[in-house]
Amino acid sequence: MCGYIVDRFKRKPIVVILLVISSISTLGAYTWLALPPNWTRTAKPAVAAFGFGHGFSPLLLVLLVPKIVPLKFISTALGAHKSLEQTGATIFQTLAGLAMDKAKKDHPDGSSTQEIINTFLFLNVLQLFSILGVAYLQHRREKNVSRKVRRASSVSARPVVPDDPSQPLLGVSSLQNRRYSTGSRVVDEEISKREIRRGDVFATMSGTLILFAWILFLGTAWFKLGMKKNTGH
Repeated sequence: MCGYIVDRFKRKPIVVILLVISSISTLGAYTWLALPPNWTRTAKPAVAAFGFGHGFSPLLLVLLVPKIVPLKFISTALGAHKSLEQTGATIFQTLAGLAMDKAKKDHPDGSSTQEIINTFLFLNVLQLFSILGVAYLQHRREKNVSRKVRRASSVSARPVVPDDPSQPLLGVSSLQNRRYSTGSRVVDEEISKREIRRGDVFATMSGTLILFAWILFLGTAWFKLGMKKNTGH
């Protein structure tokens, strides 16, 4: 269903819109779970909202990759995305397990999950703002690309205006795809340097996260599980 919707409305920023809907849905689920149980009575609405929101978000993240990176780097970006997805799952599942073990000692009455839910609620809010940030950056880049293409086409003897500026990688115009050409002087000189610097920063952050995930997982496995097994406790 998600793929059909994206294909049906491919000339609109449907991927970002669906990502926002997904984030709002999971945010509603965490909000419901964070409320006092005597108010909500049941967790079924939260489970349904989380299932709806989380169900199609992985596909949307994959569909977003061709809009962010050049065509020749899509496979690499998809591999990096999958690695970071697994890294995030490893980090947060490990931290959540450690927090729940600690909370059980502090809250023997069984309310050990409340702090975990509040944390994920806060992280979901950050996720929503990050999606809106990506949407803003994409919109700004599309405006810059459209402006440069119109300026170049006005000079050219054969004007070329892209039918869909929001799909720079899928257009048939060679001028439209010059944004990702090494020989392009239309857009690259003004935008690419900033994007390269931004890419270097995020690549460094991603590598640090992967290293941290390995250290966290192996450290937790050794100090929480391995040492107890060796000491016989």
